[in-house]
Order: sequence, then structure tokens, then C-alpha cells
Amino acid sequence: MGNDLKTNAIKAALSGEWKEAVKLNNKLLKENEIDCETLNRLALAYKALGNTKKSITVYQKVLKIDKYNSIALRNLSILKNGQKTATVNLAAQMVTTNSNIFLEEPGKTKIVSLVNLAPAPKILSLYPTESLSLCIKRKSVFVIDQKENYIGALPDDISYRLTKFMQYGYKYACFVKSVDKKGLSVLIKETERGKKLKNQPTFAIGFNDREYVTTINSPDTATIKTTKDEEYEGNGEVKAGDEE
Repeated sequence: MGNDLKTNAIKAALSGEWKEAVKLNNKLLKENEIDCETLNRLALAYKALGNTKKSITVYQKVLKIDKYNSIALRNLSILKNGQKTATVNLAAQMVTTNSNIFLEEPGKTKIVSLVNLAPAPKILSLYPTESLSLCIKRKSVFVIDQKENYIGALPDDISYRLTKFMQYGYKYACFVKSVDKKGLSVLIKETERGKKLKNQPTFAIGFNDREYVTTINSPDTATIKTTKDEEYEGNGEVKAGDEE
């Protein structure tokens, strides 16, 4: 019954039936009153109905259960600061598993955990499916938000690989996959390929991460080869302060 209720609660929100969403999420809370996912959906429904007071109360309850809950932190900040909110984007805040953004394509997408993260308050202000950008800096690939604020860096092996592909015209989209007090993971999606690499996929298909690297033979040629871990030479660890 619980799964059916949850499915219907999500469907109600996606179709903008916010009163029904409130009803269904309250039923779910009778089964588990500390389910943060359900509480966040309920708070979102109250917000969509214009009931700011109830929405704030529910988000505060979420934070009593999980003080680092990024969805509650972000929305509570918006509500308390009196900022105008646009039409609720449930796909971005609640049901990321239903979003086409996260459909994985072999060779074209990869979920990556970032390293050298920005301070926690900045990280926890992000939400799943939020669009980020990649930029090459100091032989590494940094992840930045839409205001060009530093978020984190890709691990050395991924940075090395993407740097080579980006130099040859490949383009990528980057989205927040998950965020919590323990870390931040993003989904990187290849959106355009460079002609000189002869339609090579960005990410390994059937190889371990560090077995698949780009080798540039000359300014006019580029090939992809596999290499053992012990032969891999990355671009060096991103040092503290490199993001500045």
C-alpha cells in the first residue's frame, strides 16, 4: 500500500494537484512520520498552495530529523527570506529518479563523486538535477555553478580524460546527482563530439575507470588506448586553494 501511496503522491504533484498531494503525503506520514522524502513533498505541496507557514513548519521538522537535508535547507531559506518562488519544479527537487536527465547511456554518461569540495553551506544549497558547468583550470577540470562559483573538482583520472576530449571539441553537460553532508556526486553527459577523435565515446565501455585514457600522438591525430593502472600518469592532485 505504501508504494502505491507514494506513487500517487508523486503523480499528484507532477500534475499540479496539490490538495490531493497534501492528502496523500499526510497518509504516508501516518505509516512513517519521520520519512524526510515524504515530509519534503508535503512541504512543497503546501508551498505550491501558498501556505507558507505550514510549509516552513514541515521543512523545520525535516531539519530536526536531518539537519543537513539540502532540499529543506534550500527551500526554508527561500521561504524565510521572502523570495518569490517560480512554478514548483518537482522533477528538480523531489522525483529525480523520474527525470530523463539521469538516463545513463554507455560511453556517454558517468556519475562521478567530486573531490576538494567547496565549504558545506555552498554544497548543501544545491539540489538534484541542478545544472553545473565544467572548466579546465591548472590541468584539472573544475565544476562550477551558474554564477561561476567553485563547487569541486573531478578526480585526477576523470580530469585527465575529459581535458583531452574537451581540447578536441567534445562538450559536456553536468548535473547534481546527489548531495548530502558526506559529499556531492554529479552526472556528466557527453552532448557533442569532436570530429578528430573519430566518434570515440568519452567513457570506457567494459574497462575500469583508470584503464581508459586519451593519447594525443600529434596536433592532428588522437587515439584512445587502454593502459594498466600502474602505467597511468594523471595530472596531479588539485591542491587546496587551486579553486580560487
